Order: sequence, then structure tokens, then C-alpha cells
Amino acid sequence: MNFVDMIKDQLTGAILNKLSSSIGESEEKTKAAAGVAVPGLLSALAGLASSSQGAETLINALRNFDGDSLNRLRTDMSQDDAGKVRDQGGDILASVLGGNLPAIINVVSKFAGVGAV
Repeated sequence: MNFVDMIKDQLTGAILNKLSSSIGESEEKTKAAAGVAVPGLLSALAGLASSSQGAETLINALRNFDGDSLNRLRTDMSQDDAGKVRDQGGDILASVLGGNLPAIINVVSKFAGVGAV
């Protein structure tokens, strides 16, 4: 099993249901979107890490993600605060991917037939 499949395999059951609810789409469409988003985001991160400036961007983003960040994320998810979780994820991705994030969102939404969030 490869890394992409390992991540996609986590997007089932309650997690997929919450994700679907947060973006207002069916679980089927959400799963399709995740199937495109996961390899796309990993590819973008790998491309970013291939340069010293990109690697520094990733390191700086990780420095902003402390132990409390994961606890806050778990709390927000358990309280069904989808908007807050979506905003946190968007902030993290925007800090790393910058101007590329809207293009990735556009491709994923068109491919999967979901609305851009």
C-alpha cells in the first residue's frame, strides 16, 4: 500500500460524513474529491520541498503547528465545528501553497463535480 492510499483509507465512515456535511456534498462526491485532492496536495508539497526556499516554507509552516494545534483540531472536530476545522486547514494549506491553492481547489472541484469551498 502506498502513502496516498493510506491517507485516502482514513477518509471513511464518520470522518467522510463530517467532511461531506462541512462542504455540503454527498459522501460519494466528497470521496471522489478526496481521491483527487490527496495525491494533488502531496504532489504540490513534494514539488515545494524540492527547492531550498520551498523546504524552508514547509519548515516554517510546521513550526507554527505545535502540539496544541492537534488538540484544538480534535476538539473542533468532536464538537462538529466544521467551519473552524475548514478554516484551520485552509490557513495551513494557504501558508504552504500560497497562490497555488486556488488552482488546486478549482481542479479538484471540477473533477469531482463539487462546489469550491
